[in-house]
Amino acid sequence: MDKKFSVVIAGGGSTFTPGIVLMLLENLDKFPIRQIKFYDNLEERQKVIADACEIILKEKAPEIDFVATTALCPVKYTDQIDKNFRRLGCGIVPRSSRFCLCKRVWY
Repeated sequence: MDKKFSVVIAGGGSTFTPGIVLMLLENLDKFPIRQIKFYDNLEERQKVIADACEIILKEKAPEIDFVATTALCPVKYTDQIDKNFRRLGCGIVPRSSRFCLCKRVWY
């Protein structure tokens, strides 16, 4: 497979996120990745998990770009993302109160 995928993990501060990253790394031969991006609406919750995953990625797959952000709009950037692993709906903010500012829609 020639194409490398860009993946976003929405809810990057979840304690399940390192397991998702390790699973992705174990399957790079079947699912090559060029970038992994974490999105979470709470920076302090995501920081610990993102810092740990950044170390894992540097050690196991330094060719993969890594970004952790709270500024990503899930609707606006969907054209730049090949796969989106959603952890939304399990977190602190109820689904009915998630609003995308760039498209002015609820999601």
